[in-house]
Amino acid sequence: MTAPSYSAVHARVQNARGRARRHACIDCGRPARQWSYDHADPAELVDARGMEYSTDPTHYDPRCNPCHRAFDSAYRKQGIPRLHALAAELEPQIRAAIAARKEARKASDVLAVEYWDDELERLSAPLRNDPRAERTA
Repeated sequence: MTAPSYSAVHARVQNARGRARRHACIDCGRPARQWSYDHADPAELVDARGMEYSTDPTHYDPRCNPCHRAFDSAYRKQGIPRLHALAAELEPQIRAAIAARKEARKASDVLAVEYWDDELERLSAPLRNDPRAERTA
């Protein structure tokens, strides 16, 4: 089953909870303008643009535009140190996989090249913020 798109989910949130404009912003109390994802769903999805979202309407809060931008910006800034730590943790494994893939290519071992392509995909998935990625380290 294919996951619903980012925009389809936002339409579902509006259908389930009404227009955000009918609510007060949870941060400042001004009239809300948008439904804002709270980034707390353990089953979080990520679209092709890297936008995180949830299929659960309860993971959305009403926010005005400035508070929505500030909330998302703070979330992304908080995630940068975590991403850097994860990259440092995975770097030796990724470098080893790249070296092994190069050797397989030199040996014209197509199956080994495919294996290392898959392994590199798996190792780099957490760096793309893919919630389906397995932690290996």
